[in-house]
Amino acid sequence: NINSILVLLPRQDDYLYSGIKRLCAVQFEKALNPQGREQYLANVALKLNTKLGRINHLLEKEAMSWLTDMSTIMVGIDVTHPGPKSVEGTPSIVGVVASVDSDFVQFPASLRLQKSRERDMIVERLQAYGRHSKVLPERMIVFRDGVSEV
Repeated sequence: NINSILVLLPRQDDYLYSGIKRLCAVQFEKALNPQGREQYLANVALKLNTKLGRINHLLEKEAMSWLTDMSTIMVGIDVTHPGPKSVEGTPSIVGVVASVDSDFVQFPASLRLQKSRERDMIVERLQAYGRHSKVLPERMIVFRDGVSEV
């Protein structure tokens, strides 16, 4: 009674891929059921592919030219504060993600209970960018939610 099958190919091979897909469709037809499971598994595969350092989608070079004319890091910051009914002393949680590649595909994250400003986490993201890209960015674009918060 097979529930799921995950096949990782060492390289792109259309012949092997189509054979595996045909085998799964014929021998294990429930693995490709029409009740949304196929879409769910496709989304899992996309996430796994990205986690392995591969690229799922790219914009055309012309569309990205304004962004790639110099080394750029794209940063996203958000803070979640305790609600009004939270236990006293409940800390805020801050998350920072930032790109590490020039294709803006990989966005490793830092997540912490907020004791200080997000500065330390941004330094972490800059260090990750430097390790991955071998240079520090010339430009930083920051997306921050909750700017009006103190």
